[in-house]
Amino acid sequence: MTNIDITNITPFFDTECTSDALRFNLDGVSRHELLSGNGICENEDSRLEDLGEQMETVRGFLAQWIRDNVDERFEVGSTNPEISSIEHGVFVSDGVVVWLSRSASRRLKLEGEAFQVKERCGCAFMTWEDQAYGYQELEFSPGGTDDYRILGLMLTKPEIGISDIEDRLEALRDENSTIYKLYWASEDSQGTIDIGEYSSEEEAENAKDDALTELISQCGTDEDRAGINAGSFTII
Repeated sequence: MTNIDITNITPFFDTECTSDALRFNLDGVSRHELLSGNGICENEDSRLEDLGEQMETVRGFLAQWIRDNVDERFEVGSTNPEISSIEHGVFVSDGVVVWLSRSASRRLKLEGEAFQVKERCGCAFMTWEDQAYGYQELEFSPGGTDDYRILGLMLTKPEIGISDIEDRLEALRDENSTIYKLYWASEDSQGTIDIGEYSSEEEAENAKDDALTELISQCGTDEDRAGINAGSFTII
């Protein structure tokens, strides 16, 4: 059997087959083979059947390469200015780590400057640590074939997850924000007027003077003005 030359082995995720895979040059020609479980896919799923007798030799070489490099990390560049680098192992679906630039990490309030995308039960699954709200996760599972389409998209272009982190951060802020309501009540508490809502108690407190001036300006008689002055403001 003639010698074969296998070079430039690179792990990637095959979006067409929704499978981890290896890309490599075989005697100067670009080829790829699918992965399954902890190694090379079964023979019936091979993309190398056209090699004939050489197929098992090539598959054996790739299987040994996996064993030799199973603990290695592979770095991928990105054209997105907010991403410093993207890294993954031999099996891309085990997890893609997206390292953000310092400015992007500060903007998104990430702890550790990175988020991760992986496969879970056939769906894309994204996790990160928020500085204020702790561990966060998102599962993308619309159902049917869309699960596999989105999985492939998230693993090969994980930068699209940045907008999802932005949306989650906004939702977390809304869920955890405290609204302070200011209202005026008459001296006998029989009449009330809603003044407004404020994001802090200090802001609500500072609004009292302007609110009092506005209420008095709407009064037509001295009796009404006296009633307003006799009442009081409450923050809840």
